[in-house]
Amino acid sequence: MSADPPQEGVRAATIADAPRIVELIAAAVSELSSGRGGGVWARRQARGAPYEPLLVAQLADPACHVLVGTPDDVVLAFGVARVETLHDGGRLGLVEDLYTEPLARELGLGEAMM
Repeated sequence: MSADPPQEGVRAATIADAPRIVELIAAAVSELSSGRGGGVWARRQARGAPYEPLLVAQLADPACHVLVGTPDDVVLAFGVARVETLHDGGRLGLVEDLYTEPLARELGLGEAMM
């Protein structure tokens, strides 16, 4: 994870963002479940409902980084990454979620969150 400040239109999520992020999680799961292989993905890897408890835990976890894409202060995207410590003491960054509302996908929010 970079120590650089987030780019314009991207910021660290707060607990106040949780209801909107939960809406985006539901949209992501719905959208991805309907695609090829989506049924298996939904049962094996997708977040399970209810979404809020895990999200709230991630917001409080210092090893997790939850970002929101906010052009004009409207949350249209979110990303969740965490840092995992490996057996040898090394660190690995894992992107767990990255989703942008379909109508906002040309704004570069996903790229900015990465």
